[in-house]
Amino acid sequence: YEFGAFRNVSATLEVWASNFTLSTVNATAELSYYDLRTEQIYYTAAHRITIPPNQSVEIYQGIVQPPPVSDRQGAMRRVELERTHTVVVHARLVGPDGKNLARFTNWPEPYKFIDFPDPEIRLRLQSDGSSIRIEVKKPAKSVFFSVPGEKTGAEIKWSDNAVDLFPGDVQTITVEGLKGRKVAVSRMGAERPAVVPFDQV
Repeated sequence: YEFGAFRNVSATLEVWASNFTLSTVNATAELSYYDLRTEQIYYTAAHRITIPPNQSVEIYQGIVQPPPVSDRQGAMRRVELERTHTVVVHARLVGPDGKNLARFTNWPEPYKFIDFPDPEIRLRLQSDGSSIRIEVKKPAKSVFFSVPGEKTGAEIKWSDNAVDLFPGDVQTITVEGLKGRKVAVSRMGAERPAVVPFDQV
């Protein structure tokens, strides 16, 4: 993307998957586009792929599909809006058992021009007391979890943190040392941590 005297009309995209194991990997590659302007997923695609051992395969290469525009807006308006500088692209690789093998979210750059939406993050503490189910209604970048009052950062251990989240791609992380305490969340666009209450089961 280029934000200068001339703005790019569209972006190109290349998605690859690499297999660094000694076994063949069969998976489903999923691709989704979310428009930050209209706040909706407007394009999804999925197809099965096979990745040989110690090899990489191309999943997609081409132009990012622009967000749809109403015919009532006219030809000139259509040209103006057929840009992808507000599009978030989410790719993931899903195994035969339904578990994520890999995932990646690509955001328009530079980030300073993005008006990050409120992702409406929902947290649910699982019955084991250490697993947290996370889902969002809108994309979120670099979501960071913490515990209010934690001083050293060593007493709480997270299985993952500073993650990108995308609608429909539910994540589960584990945390050691939570002991019934609250969880605060910060993210790009809202850097000050705020407590997010757990959903009631």
